[in-house]
Amino acid sequence: MKNFSKLILAISLFYSFTSITQASDTNGTIDPAHQYAWGENIGWVLMTNDIHITDSQLTGHAWGENTGWISLNCNNDNSCGTVDYKVANDDEGNLSGYAWGENIGWINFNPNFGGVKINNQGVFEGYAWGENIGWINFNCINDNSCGVTDFKVSTDWRPKSTRNNGGGGGGSGSPSSGKTGGSGPSSLIVMDNQKDKETPKEEKDKNEDKKEPQITDKKTCQQSEMPEVPFKDIKGHTAEEAINYLFKNCIVSGKTFDTFAPDDFATRAEVLKIALKSNNFSLENYQDLFLDVKQNDWFASFIMSGLKNKIIEGYQNKTFKPNQFITRAEALKIIFEAKGGEFLNSGSGIFSDANSKDWFYKYITLAFSKGLISSFPGQLLKPNQFITRAEVAKIVYEMEG
Repeated sequence: MKNFSKLILAISLFYSFTSITQASDTNGTIDPAHQYAWGENIGWVLMTNDIHITDSQLTGHAWGENTGWISLNCNNDNSCGTVDYKVANDDEGNLSGYAWGENIGWINFNPNFGGVKINNQGVFEGYAWGENIGWINFNCINDNSCGVTDFKVSTDWRPKSTRNNGGGGGGSGSPSSGKTGGSGPSSLIVMDNQKDKETPKEEKDKNEDKKEPQITDKKTCQQSEMPEVPFKDIKGHTAEEAINYLFKNCIVSGKTFDTFAPDDFATRAEVLKIALKSNNFSLENYQDLFLDVKQNDWFASFIMSGLKNKIIEGYQNKTFKPNQFITRAEALKIIFEAKGGEFLNSGSGIFSDANSKDWFYKYITLAFSKGLISSFPGQLLKPNQFITRAEVAKIVYEMEG
């Protein structure tokens, strides 16, 4: 009888331990069999093996072939003293806060018309939003595409209210933790340096026609909810007020999470993005029109929208040169064409380096007459001089007012 009681106790302890580790884990990891999210504009995003989910936050990194590394928490790079960002968890799986990608900017996990949640089975649901990349879909069930490609992100973490009461669905229904000896699928483990190996190749083609709503209205801007502008290199700059305003309204983003690089020269793609976002243009799915623009480039949708709205043109050799520095004249043309109305009128004035026969004359003289730019000694406007990111910000800010 004593041996029987010991056996019953041992079995009870076994199942109790199993329940705690599988369905009630308070420090979860990503299931190696289900670790891909999908961005229509950026392709596959791998939630890597170094991600940990606790009752209060997510730590670690995601990786995208077209985005590079995405940090889920400032503790990853010891930057919390500068900008205290993280993807937060309310212990019931409702995620909020921001992730940061050096190449793509901020990603909001609780945007208007979206949001990401970890359900009772440890499966991610919903969408995150990046101002430069659009929506990131964490589960094919969100857009009914599971019949085409069954992708999702899942974890062995469970919401607090489901632990030890059967709500998490323990036993064989739980996703594998990826540890040796686990009962879940382990053959699909994808190492960080094998990000393309398991990526379903057909998903991109099948999703060409699926369009999530593009948030371009400043009223739905998520950066306005941030407690402060994070850029440490604009303090005291002449463009500080302009950059603060444009950042809060999701019109500009930084070069890194805490730097804006105001005195760096602006590129053609950067100016186009700012011009379109400041005027609430909708983004367009890119078609292969330029040899130097790929469909998954962050600026591809902006370029397509600029073409459709006759704001920009490419070069005769079928290139757009998105990363080329832009001149004062070129920038003003893009900004004014996007604004329209009175900004399509011609300016006037006598200048040493601009006459009425120049293609840029109406743009640069109008900018001068409206006080958006200044002249240089010798009645010069320097239309072919490269323009800085700060100068662009100040021009657009003045036009917003």
